[in-house]
Amino acid sequence: MPARALRIEVDGVGELPLPLRAPVTRKLIAQARQASFGRGKQTLSDTTVRDTWEITPDRITLGGTDWDRTLEGVLNGVRTALGLPPAVVLRAEPHALLVYGKGQFFLPHQDSEKDDSMVGTLVVSLPSHHTGGELVVSHAGRSVVHQASREKLTFAAFYADCPHEVKPVRSGYRVTLTMNLLAERIRPAGEDDGDRVAGLAHCLTEHFTEPAQERYAYGRQKAAPPNRLVYLLDHEYTQRGLDWDRLKGADATRTALLRQAAAETDCEAVLALAEVKETWDAP
Repeated sequence: MPARALRIEVDGVGELPLPLRAPVTRKLIAQARQASFGRGKQTLSDTTVRDTWEITPDRITLGGTDWDRTLEGVLNGVRTALGLPPAVVLRAEPHALLVYGKGQFFLPHQDSEKDDSMVGTLVVSLPSHHTGGELVVSHAGRSVVHQASREKLTFAAFYADCPHEVKPVRSGYRVTLTMNLLAERIRPAGEDDGDRVAGLAHCLTEHFTEPAQERYAYGRQKAAPPNRLVYLLDHEYTQRGLDWDRLKGADATRTALLRQAAAETDCEAVLALAEVKETWDAP
């Protein structure tokens, strides 16, 4: 998007002229603190893992005649690109203004879900002259590299459980505004996909009426029909974030169909965190 779409002010610095130049960026660093990161329930500061300057959102003011309209358009595109159903309404909440100077970086990590309704992260890169500092996001064996523009605002969005990293900056300064993506509310769902639901209902009926495989029967005469079916989702979820209304991407679409099929076959559908273990036999 054009740089003029955003007007951003920072306490102690004032309005930031975009594209950013080195003298202004050095003023930002003078107002910043060393960024920390989360590991489990701990908050740590270690420049061998994350070497970044950070300004907290309470010191940032966003505005501009086109900003609200620009952000709304971006969020609508993000919802579609991430595979969220049209029923989901996204909201972006500022998290931090980050400055990466020469040699600074952030090793591969996953974002913590800072709110029960948080599903992902939106990175708004402010235009500046720099090299390096690429954002690399990975999921399901695929990686995507995002490079900020020198003249325009650029946007990158990803689910919070996707591993990502910031490569070392080779020259200049990389400046980004990170925002938490929140699933604010859910609109009423649209019409059901009758054919797919009917097919799934048939599969469920077969699953719960036919005897289970006897691979682990260990001499038992006949295996009984199963009383459970476990379907593993594509994304990772926290205990607080595991909710029907906040499932990610294809998970949301598939589980909606499964729930409808379960209702038709008098089954109960529930969400649970899974711990997967593998057992191997060796001679």
